[in-house]
Amino acid sequence: VRAALEVVPVVKHDRVADANDPTVTLMFSGDVTLADAFADAMGNNYDQTFAHMDEYRQADLAMVNLENPLTKATLPLPGKQFNFKADPESVQVLEKGGVDLVTLANNHTMDYKEPGLLETMATLDKVGILHMGAGRDEKEARRPEIIDVKGQRVAYLSYYGADFHAAAENTAGTNYADEARISADIKSIRDQVDWIVVNFHWGEELATHPADWQIDLAHFTVDQGADLVVGHHPHVLQGAEIYKGRPIAYSLGNFIFGGNSRKDYDTAVLKVALKDKQMKVEFLPVEVRDYQPRVVTGDRAGEILRQVDDLSTSFKQPMKSPAVLDARTPTSEPLIPVSPTTPESNVSPDTTTPTTPARTYPFDPYAPAPESSPAPTQMTPAPTDTLVPPAESTNPTVPTAPASTPSTDLG
Repeated sequence: VRAALEVVPVVKHDRVADANDPTVTLMFSGDVTLADAFADAMGNNYDQTFAHMDEYRQADLAMVNLENPLTKATLPLPGKQFNFKADPESVQVLEKGGVDLVTLANNHTMDYKEPGLLETMATLDKVGILHMGAGRDEKEARRPEIIDVKGQRVAYLSYYGADFHAAAENTAGTNYADEARISADIKSIRDQVDWIVVNFHWGEELATHPADWQIDLAHFTVDQGADLVVGHHPHVLQGAEIYKGRPIAYSLGNFIFGGNSRKDYDTAVLKVALKDKQMKVEFLPVEVRDYQPRVVTGDRAGEILRQVDDLSTSFKQPMKSPAVLDARTPTSEPLIPVSPTTPESNVSPDTTTPTTPARTYPFDPYAPAPESSPAPTQMTPAPTDTLVPPAESTNPTVPTAPASTPSTDLG
């Protein structure tokens, strides 16, 4: 497949639960951190974490946001209050749990700098877990994963918007969320794949509703041709909506998060079924106890799903779970290209049609740039890696200054 910067191989995926079932099932969850409190509690019992989560092993393509490097590196990224890492052997948690691919476009992937990232990617490669959203340079970080499963091509893209973490031409890092880049990435592959999934690591931690800029960016991403938008970083569930016939899940909360000692909580995972040019999308209610997720039924399921429904009421078209949507219909009207806003952008705007200026988004107001880094061009970080306490977290606007520093990082 010809992507924006290069020709990308299509990965043939045959590790499916039932090769005779034409339905392709995708699974998505929120934040996974196998470090700190998780490592202390679970040790090397790598089978235990997903012991009650058969749904992940049964999915054809199961994905998580991996929010720590898998490395033995010892030099942390300076300027951060919290740096996560997990022993490379803990990749067995993901392998045994049925995880097929991870996004690395987040604010902890570079916690142990380039050596930590390179060891993480090598560790994932060794066990056959695909990854996207970070790399040795900009081309690798930006590279989509395009997977052929049961004859359907599913493309995955992942973005994080802090430019002091961003990969450059000769610098390792994460995939930078620039409007022109997002537009070019999607449009370059739209006619060569069946489905496009876009992940964003974004928003305010502990906020139960997305900020207006997140909604704008999600809508923009769908307008460019994405079929599904999945978000994470707030560590709590947020609502979901249908926009122009495409689902947007703004935050899937925590899934297996060892960044602090809170090991019991409720969350949800997103299940997507693809068949006959239709997409069925639904939330599965999940209890996490001792860092072990389990899909629940009955009254407990109703409580969790009602929470998601309540959080979705503010949208023009809240997503009702389950929802069945038709595949995107090709349009004869070309989308208006977006003007690049950063010098390193590889996008060449179409000069035959009008362009719209790219907007800016404050992706992560709590992650500080190291003192030696230049000021970010598309975000305004707060001076310390602090979090808004729960009492203030329901305000969807991004604060100009953080509140008092808690004792643990939510990631």
